[in-house]
Parts: sequence; structure tokens; C-alpha cells
Amino acid sequence: MKTYDFKNVFIRYVILLSVIMLFIYVCLTIIFNWQVNSEIKESSTKELSSLKASLNEGEIINKGTLYFTLKDNKIMQNKTDASQKTLYAQIVKNKDKNFNWKYDSEVYHINYGKMTDGSKLYSFTNITDYEETKQLLNNLLVLLFIVTVILIVGAAYYIAIKPVRAYEAMLVQHKEFIQNASHELKTPIASLSLGIDYINALEGNSLTEQSRNSLKKMKSEISYAQSLIVKTLNIEINKQTTSTIDISQLLDDVIEQQNGLNDIRIQKDYKDGILYNIDSVIFTQMITILVDNAIKHNESNIQLRISARKTKKGLKVDVEDNGKGIQQDQLNKIFDRYYKVNKEEDGSGIGLHILKSIVSEVNGTISVESSPNKKTRFILNL
Repeated sequence: MKTYDFKNVFIRYVILLSVIMLFIYVCLTIIFNWQVNSEIKESSTKELSSLKASLNEGEIINKGTLYFTLKDNKIMQNKTDASQKTLYAQIVKNKDKNFNWKYDSEVYHINYGKMTDGSKLYSFTNITDYEETKQLLNNLLVLLFIVTVILIVGAAYYIAIKPVRAYEAMLVQHKEFIQNASHELKTPIASLSLGIDYINALEGNSLTEQSRNSLKKMKSEISYAQSLIVKTLNIEINKQTTSTIDISQLLDDVIEQQNGLNDIRIQKDYKDGILYNIDSVIFTQMITILVDNAIKHNESNIQLRISARKTKKGLKVDVEDNGKGIQQDQLNKIFDRYYKVNKEEDGSGIGLHILKSIVSEVNGTISVESSPNKKTRFILNL
């Protein structure tokens, strides 16, 4: 299962929603500007046609109408406030182009047409109000987009945080269930421990050496189970229980327990006195899962080898067997929850998944190498 990356999901939602809104605002801006420009063009064309008709028929032109005529590259009539030099430099040079011209804080749309006498008529349509309206709308859209982005950030956060809230609620329920179940196990396990103590107290002298050893191993397993229960009931403080421990001694204890429970041979490949800072219960749990897994999924006559050594980065522990092995196409699935290489074998398929979760909690890594019908080696780096 992939880890839910809230930061990346939140950023993706912000980008996606922002792009959608930006596209909408750009479309609105383009449509509005196109509509305004169409109205400007239509108004300018009508004014030019009306002006041309009036001049051709010799009618009196309104005083506020701005225009000038050009014949043989000379300005004949100048009914504007601009000088002929300015008109030549900024309007005539554009030849036959229609364009917007800003002059004396006003904006004009310059349009031209030919008169019956062959001269050119340039009309000035004041479009200052149009341009101010366009600028006002553009500024308003920019402001609205900024406000929208702020709202988008809030919406994206709400959408992205919902799975986290749901996961947190589920995690609380999960912890409560485990703690409740673990709490209920305390009494029967404690009863077993007291029963062993009672047998040792009343009949210890009459028991055989083999029986006393069996009871001792049972007591050790019960103590291990009790430590797991205590750790489960104190999930929130697990990270504060690490201390420097003798890894070699813990490995010896695991090997001794497994030898008492199973008829196998476990080879030790490590030196005495390997010290490392880790919770003893967590370390024992990881090694026990690996050994149990090797025993459960192989024949009874397999051989196990446990090696351990300090490295520059920390601690490396290998658990290797000479059993059935695992096919290459299954190696990347064995840590999945409920996955079993052999569906017919007993077991729930959660042991290695739990192991990987524990290793991740202590910032370690677990990997596996296998050759079918030869060996399987789990490499634990802490």
C-alpha cells in the first residue's frame, strides 16, 4: 500500500483547480475584449461612413467630430487638436492600418476611407470609455482570480485532508481494538505464568531435568508474550523505550527458544557482545517473525543461519535457510498483507507485513534474496 502523501495531493489539487479557474477567466477576458473590440469597430465604421457621406455632399460637420483628409501625401483638412507633424509621424506612417491611438489622455480609434475626389479621410472615434471599461473588467478579473486562488487553497486543503482525517479515525479505532484485545489476553497469560510458578513451587524437586527445562522455556515464551502485550498497551511511548542492548544475547535467546519448540538446526554466525541501541522487545519480535516464517514455510529438516554484525550505518542481521526458496516473480509481493506464496499452507499471511511495518517504524530496511529449491535470505538493516 502506498503512503498517502498529503503535501503532493494538496499541491496537485491547488494546481488543478487553479488551472481550471485560470482557463475560465482567460476565456471570459478574451470573450469580453472581443465583444468590446467588435463594438468599437462597428461604431468607428458607422462614424466613418457618416462623415464620408457628409463631406461628399458638402454638409456641415459637427464641431466635435475629429478628422483630417490626406491628398497626394499632404494634409488638406485638419479638424483635430494635433499638429500636422504629429499626424504625419503617428498616423499617416501607419498607412492603411486601423489602430487605437492615445493622445492627450484620450484614446481614439483611427479609421480611414477614400473620398470621391481620391483623397483619404481619417476619422477619430473616441473610445476612451470603452478602454476604461476593458481595463476595469481586467482588473476586476485579476482581483477575483486572486480571491479565487485563496478559496481554491482552502478547498484543496479540505479535499486533501479528508482521507487523512478518515485514516486517523480508523487508526484510533484500530489501536483501541488492539489494546482492548491485548488487555483481555493479560489475564489468561498471567494465569499460565502463575501455573508454571505453582508447579515449580510444589513439585519442582520431583520434576525431571527435561520437565524443568520445558517449564523454563514455557515461562520464557510467556514473558515474551507479556512484554508484547505491555508494548501494545503503551503504543504512544514505544519510541521512548530504546536502550543499548546485547544483540548477541537476544539472538541466543531466540535460537534457544526455537530449538526447544522445533526440531531444527540454527547456525550462529556472529560474535558475542554486539551492542546496539534498540528496543529489546521490538528486536526480538523481528527476529522471531523471520525464524518462524522460515520454519513454517519449509520442510522440518531445514537448516537456518543467523548472522549479525555492526556496520558503519548501524546493524545488519541476516536470516538464511536452505529450504524451498521463493520464485522471483513473488519476491516483491511477500510483504503484502495476507499474501501467501503457497495458498495451501496454514497461516494468515500477515507476519512479513507486520515485520516490514515494525522495521519501518525503527527507520530500518528489510530485503530478501532467494533461489528456488536452494535458499532464502532475509537482510535486515537497522
